[in-house]
Amino acid sequence: MDKVEYTESRLENVDNSYQNYHVYRRTLCVCSAGLLRSPTLAWVLSNPPYNRNTRAAGSHPEYALVQVDSALLTWAAEIVFVNEENRNETYRLHPHFPVMSAVYILDLPDQYGYRAPELLAAIYAELKRVGFPKLTR
Repeated sequence: MDKVEYTESRLENVDNSYQNYHVYRRTLCVCSAGLLRSPTLAWVLSNPPYNRNTRAAGSHPEYALVQVDSALLTWAAEIVFVNEENRNETYRLHPHFPVMSAVYILDLPDQYGYRAPELLAAIYAELKRVGFPKLTR
């Protein structure tokens, strides 16, 4: 399957109704590589009191395992960047993409391990600081 077919298939699947996107907001979490901060953030946001349908990705193509792309940007109802640099890099690589999502920018430096207690504490503090909404079910 070539890249065009793969992208078209992914874009067709963005609004798959089985995601229950009317119940669970689709939230894209973005850090540099998509390996430590954004997967930890996605895990936090997928649990109460946030209850989101989450994906994690990286903004830097040279080392992102899963890179932010048009399918993920289209899929997301909200985007949470771990810092301003990752927002800037995403917008630099996708300058013509109209961001129709709610955008939140945290201030989480790249100094934590995956799900490290210090990272979890910093995530909760930053979500509170930016007023990220809780969704109880």
